[in-house]
Amino acid sequence: MGLGLGLGTMGLTRPTYGAIPIQGEIFAFLDHAYEAGVTFWDSADYYNDCEEIIGKWFRRTGKRGDIFLATKFGYVKNSQTFELNTSYVYVKKACAESLRLLDIESIDLSYLHTPNPETPIEETMRALKELQDEGEKGTHILDTCRELDLAIVAAMPLGRGLLTANFIDGTASGQQDSDFKGLADKKGIITAQLAIAWLLKQGDDIIPIPGTKRIQYFEENWAALDIVLSGEEEAEIRKFVEKADIASVPLPPALDGWLFRDTKEESV
Repeated sequence: MGLGLGLGTMGLTRPTYGAIPIQGEIFAFLDHAYEAGVTFWDSADYYNDCEEIIGKWFRRTGKRGDIFLATKFGYVKNSQTFELNTSYVYVKKACAESLRLLDIESIDLSYLHTPNPETPIEETMRALKELQDEGEKGTHILDTCRELDLAIVAAMPLGRGLLTANFIDGTASGQQDSDFKGLADKKGIITAQLAIAWLLKQGDDIIPIPGTKRIQYFEENWAALDIVLSGEEEAEIRKFVEKADIASVPLPPALDGWLFRDTKEESV
């Protein structure tokens, strides 16, 4: 199973990037993704009824065994304030609910949206380890991951629209006439494809998961697999990033500081 490029499913069931498609449209989109060979799907219990719809797709197609399914937990479902819970009890409960909605026996990859600073990370990981031992989870910053032989899921590889021709919060992305766009134009591709191609070139252990609900954009993203970057072009893109001093993607104010933080120490 090739995991070079994955599929982010948030846009299928949350109004993050426009209106939510109806269920039949989602099924058609997932059919298209599967037929194109995209078999790493990333979801979350917080994405409204996304897990339930994916479960229905599995039952409808019988293709569960062909999909490497990742799902996240941490944000409390139905919460409107990004309530975060990573306690031992909640992790067990969230896993059981995901299994029920997906109607599957095990999850290939389960991981946190973000750590809760009020919950020791050891407590969260203990619950995940027990679930793995029970068979409900599959056995499956960069330098550390590679030292531990861990793959990296590159979420929001297009910067929530920052590296596309779309808009964010009503303002232009600012890509016009940029060096980055100039390189994309020279290669005859769009900036989104250039961004994904660059990520893929960073190593086979990097799995970008661009999310979309439109087949047109899916095809554009998938075409990035065929783009060849020279060593000079790769280095040029890294210079663009360093020059722009881009450290993260745009996030809602409520999520500021949630990407990188420590948890309190566990009491022994």
